[in-house]
Amino acid sequence: MGVYFDFQGEVNLILNDYLPQDDRGNPDDGWYSFLTNEQGEVIGSSDAAMVPVMEYAHIPRRHRSLETGERVHSYGVFEGNDAAIFSAKTDGYLEYEGLGWSSHFVLPKAMIFSSAANEQNDLLSVDELMQSSLIPDINKETYIKVQDDKESIQLISLNGIVFASKLGKRGVALGPIFDQITKTGDFATSMTEKLLSEMAIGELQLNLQTLANSSKQAIDLIDRNLFERSADIRWWATDKPFWESLADKSPESYDEASNRLKVINGSYTMYRKLVLADQNGDIVACSKLELRNELKKINVSEQEWFQLGMRTASSTNYAVQDVQDSNIERSKNRSLIYAGGVRAEGARQ
Repeated sequence: MGVYFDFQGEVNLILNDYLPQDDRGNPDDGWYSFLTNEQGEVIGSSDAAMVPVMEYAHIPRRHRSLETGERVHSYGVFEGNDAAIFSAKTDGYLEYEGLGWSSHFVLPKAMIFSSAANEQNDLLSVDELMQSSLIPDINKETYIKVQDDKESIQLISLNGIVFASKLGKRGVALGPIFDQITKTGDFATSMTEKLLSEMAIGELQLNLQTLANSSKQAIDLIDRNLFERSADIRWWATDKPFWESLADKSPESYDEASNRLKVINGSYTMYRKLVLADQNGDIVACSKLELRNELKKINVSEQEWFQLGMRTASSTNYAVQDVQDSNIERSKNRSLIYAGGVRAEGARQ
């Protein structure tokens, strides 16, 4: 038995959930979320025009060679724009090991800070701080006020030193006082800069952690979703109408199997279709009754999902064919297909 999962429809719901949207409900420009398979090909994309499906994404090498459960982030150019890129690789869900997929989350670098910051989190420069979205406007205004005060203090101190020099010996004692005033103004300004920078680093760390969690949550949701698919196929493959029809081999029994598949498919709309094939790979039943005659002409014995499904040894096993083209899928050629073995009398082994 094979179930054809409407993968793109389901995955778009998950990928778009992490993207900010404009007034029309479309993701903001520069924000992308997509999935890649173990070979690095894009298999699901929030924007197929910018990140085409079944092509290789233009992401740094370290994002393309992740270990199981690994998460990374870096800054670079993505589709011509400065971007922050977050990636996470599946570590499975419960006994479901996952398919080796990775999720990637891309956003404009300006949304984290305006210009490049040291990845070792050194203190940001004043110019970076004042352009950064990490610092609230009220704090920027405070800094500007302190800077203006510093310049006023420096001017007063400079005028005082000039005045003291004109007093000759009587003004010598005033020199150190004006020097101290200047140092105090410089110290106040430098401490304000440091405080703002430390606040920015704290906010930056929080932003990075939140965005890293988003990429991890996306792949976790995918794994949980696919775990349900693997549970579905293992359950349905033991249904009586299916093993009875394969044993009986009559048109009536195949009709009954098709009707049962139709009922299941009606309750699980995330599947485009469910099919039943005999041991020769000929499709004998389908959840889409209108396609039965068409599908009867197709033999799936050479397809990966069928071969893997035939090699399962127990009802706890399942097979999966990663996202690729399928001649059963008409206009929607790309399919993620789960398969389970149907055994005589619904045997578990």
